[in-house]
Amino acid sequence: MEGAGQDLMRSEKVLAELRAKKQAFEESLRGLPKEFHLIPQEEHKQIVEVKGFLAEFLEAAGIELLAEKRYQKFTELTEALDRMALWKNKFSTESAGGPSDNVPLEPFNPAEDSIYYMTPSGMSLRLKTANLQEGLWSVVQQIAEKILFVGSEEVAEVPRIGFRVKEFFSDSGLDFYKRGNQIAAVFKHTEDGTYFSPDVHSGDRVNSIFFTR
Repeated sequence: MEGAGQDLMRSEKVLAELRAKKQAFEESLRGLPKEFHLIPQEEHKQIVEVKGFLAEFLEAAGIELLAEKRYQKFTELTEALDRMALWKNKFSTESAGGPSDNVPLEPFNPAEDSIYYMTPSGMSLRLKTANLQEGLWSVVQQIAEKILFVGSEEVAEVPRIGFRVKEFFSDSGLDFYKRGNQIAAVFKHTEDGTYFSPDVHSGDRVNSIFFTR
């Protein structure tokens, strides 16, 4: 009986330590991203060019396209983006709508899974493939100011298989695109104590990495 009691105490201690570790990790996520996120001037210039390219491509493609034409244009779009030297990473996420980490990772589904392009500083462009039936305009998402990858006990700045994506968008990021300022600020708080957080897109898990340059 004494041995069983000691085993129970050890088990409870281990569980308590795991709960504390998980709580500490979740607390650390609330502080993301960093207060200031530096985007190099040359990268900003390239992002502006990408935004211009996307606008021209979508306008040329038109709004009303037959289904087969949509997929053809989508392929042309990804091929054009693949050729751009700006992107450091290209990867995809499963389209299960935020499943539990305990569920097996789904393999890449080209008809449904979102495709991401990521710059060296961590900006990202998401193509939401599942929206293709609604047209190309619904596929191309707003460029995120910062993307991170969240695992069960770790946060990474580069894509990792099985890690969930977390994208950040802020008003300062939108101003950054308009003004061409070199620094885009992602504020967690201000000097007068005012607190606000940027808009966040918490996505699915990375299930394929197409390239890392």
